[in-house]
Amino acid sequence: MATSHFYTTTVLIIAMKAIKKKDLRKYSKSFMSGATVPALGVALIAPLLYMVSAETVTITYLAALPFVWGLWNIIYEASKRPYNVGYHGALLGFILSIFNISTFGIARLFGLSGGLGLILVFFEPLVYYFVWYYGVEWFNKLVGLR
Repeated sequence: MATSHFYTTTVLIIAMKAIKKKDLRKYSKSFMSGATVPALGVALIAPLLYMVSAETVTITYLAALPFVWGLWNIIYEASKRPYNVGYHGALLGFILSIFNISTFGIARLFGLSGGLGLILVFFEPLVYYFVWYYGVEWFNKLVGLR
């Protein structure tokens, strides 16, 4: 656990040195507001998932999710926001659904087998759209990014 924290901190320090000083505050706010929603969700969902299935892979994925969302929100802020934040979140949902099905077999967790697991490819981006549009956008406004 300490090793992954070290690598995460190192990556963030390198990224922050590459960013201009004036943009550092904006991007750190962006990271925090993007990571808040999944961190709250993981805090509520992880104990329930642990009772259902104590797979280390699933818990590790949930622990990395806030970091991924924070970086994805930085990418959204750096792109000068030419489109809706919900579409940006749906794209992340699509990418992660493909990754989840191919790597972790998340469909098994929901009891879906065979081709029914592809339902997640369409369902997860829809959920991500609404969570990003209402959740992450709200936190972005809260910290003064809009």
